[in-house]
Amino acid sequence: MDTRWTKTVSIFGAVAAAVVVAAGSAAAPSSMLDPADPLALEVKALHDDISLANLIRGLSLTGDQTAALADVAVRADTLRAAHGAAAQPLLAEMDGSFAALRAELLAVDEPDPEVERRAVAAQNALKDQRREFERELADLELELRSVLDGGQLAIIEEFKPCLIPPQELGEPARVGQSDTGGRAQEVLGELRVLPDNTYARRVERFVDHGIERVELRTGPLSDEARADHRAELRAVADQARALDDVAWAMEGQELAAQLKAIVEGERGGKPPAAPEGAELTRVGRLLLAPGASGVLAALAAR
Repeated sequence: MDTRWTKTVSIFGAVAAAVVVAAGSAAAPSSMLDPADPLALEVKALHDDISLANLIRGLSLTGDQTAALADVAVRADTLRAAHGAAAQPLLAEMDGSFAALRAELLAVDEPDPEVERRAVAAQNALKDQRREFERELADLELELRSVLDGGQLAIIEEFKPCLIPPQELGEPARVGQSDTGGRAQEVLGELRVLPDNTYARRVERFVDHGIERVELRTGPLSDEARADHRAELRAVADQARALDDVAWAMEGQELAAQLKAIVEGERGGKPPAAPEGAELTRVGRLLLAPGASGVLAALAAR
């Protein structure tokens, strides 16, 4: 079997397993399949590859973009292997300390505090290792973002894993090609004709949704940044609403472009990279996942 399947069950997946062990396994009977079954792992990995291939094909990447993404994904695999090797002693410590804690829980009323401390310390050490791994992956994600444009980033952030891609994944406005405002102009057009009381409710949902889109791209915003973005989104909506029909026909496209710039981060040209120190976002989790380098390399070779 391809060694990638082994990587899929990487050391960092053990963090979740460790939490389950520590918390108990009462939910285990609800799972029909053994998550460690090699065939189940292979099927999952194939599904992940198919989904990623659908996503990449829908981005309309250039050959240079695909090759650049493949290179970063290969470096992510190297990083994953290095951290996996470094985590082996931690796993061994977890194995011993968890076994000791399990024995205590089954044999005595009050487990030895030192046994509990050792188990918690081992689990926390592996969690710290995972956080460091994800921090370094986040640095690689910055390189991914420098290769992609705002439209392509928006597609990745909204992408839902699938065996067969929805038709809209191939539409120009969905794959980062130039468009004139499209859906953004439609949304503003709908807002501007609502009755006052309906607008007061709907515009808050509009702003909330805009903030969600921004945070999918950048990671969590600070309170100050979130307030600034909310004010900008509300100002665009209010400005659209203040226009009469003639002015809207002339200026609606420009306002839609302003809205897209706020949400997609295209102010002043290239979309900004995720802030340094931010958590790994959906862009990195999809394009730097185990197996991503193989998918990207195969598509780049075409």
